[in-house]
Amino acid sequence: MSDIIKPMLAKDINFDKLKFPTTGLMLLPKIDGSFAFVQNSKLYARSLKQHENEFTTAKYSNPDFEGFRGELIAGYDPTAEGLCRDTSSALRTIKGEPVTSFHCFDYVTEETKDLPYRERYNILYEETACLDNCIRCVKAYYVYNLKEFYHYRDKFIQEGYEGVILRDPMAKHKEGRSSA
Repeated sequence: MSDIIKPMLAKDINFDKLKFPTTGLMLLPKIDGSFAFVQNSKLYARSLKQHENEFTTAKYSNPDFEGFRGELIAGYDPTAEGLCRDTSSALRTIKGEPVTSFHCFDYVTEETKDLPYRERYNILYEETACLDNCIRCVKAYYVYNLKEFYHYRDKFIQEGYEGVILRDPMAKHKEGRSSA
């Protein structure tokens, strides 16, 4: 059993420091669920503790999901009204079998943590392609300038997402707070 690889925590964009490399930045819709990841065949929350709902924790504590990182949500719709509230309720209720889905955006293991994000994302995409509807890979888009960034940000907010996440496709996994 290896030590837990801590999650990378989001940071607000500092537009004064934002630079678009020629390779572009990867942009993903921000889902208002509850962060989760699978390591050592166990499902963990951002706090590095297991989620309280026993059924959900057992469902995703699976060696086939090793390295998956993303947002757990109640139901299947990542833009559902009241998603954060419903997800919190489902995951904090110890007993019961809530319907949940896992919307993954990163693949972090001992073997992949030093790979560029683009490579980890590509592995994740392949690993989730054959899985059932409860595990999905969040679609990423490349943006090359602020105009494209604003286009996708506005589009996703209109669709009901919480916002967007920008990722440097060449960045390695970073534990703790991300950088601008």
